[in-house]
Amino acid sequence: MIISVTMDLKNLIELGKNYPWDVPGPCPGCGGELWSHGFVKRYFEEIQKPVFLKRYKCVKCGSIHTLRPDDHFPGMLASKADMLCSMLKKSNLNRWEKNFSHQRQLHWFRRFSKEFKDA
Repeated sequence: MIISVTMDLKNLIELGKNYPWDVPGPCPGCGGELWSHGFVKRYFEEIQKPVFLKRYKCVKCGSIHTLRPDDHFPGMLASKADMLCSMLKKSNLNRWEKNFSHQRQLHWFRRFSKEFKDA
């Protein structure tokens, strides 16, 4: 599971595993206590190398939770702001953003269209 938290990516890059992570509250699934469970490498669009994100394990249900920046959607490399700019440009000017491939932006557009359709 992913827990979105506010964090400073630039500071995270500089400090690596020494980043001062805020300990999350109880397990979102069962309410159990979360214990530190190491780190996992993740990639982001604006960063050339992997970043270590903190993981926690629930002592009650055993689920693993990864802390992730709240300005990125789970499973996405690009930031929410980049995706929003892309979709606004396509909606308003009927053109894709030049900084990203057409296929990638179409993927974002379809994913969000599906999310809003299901909501």
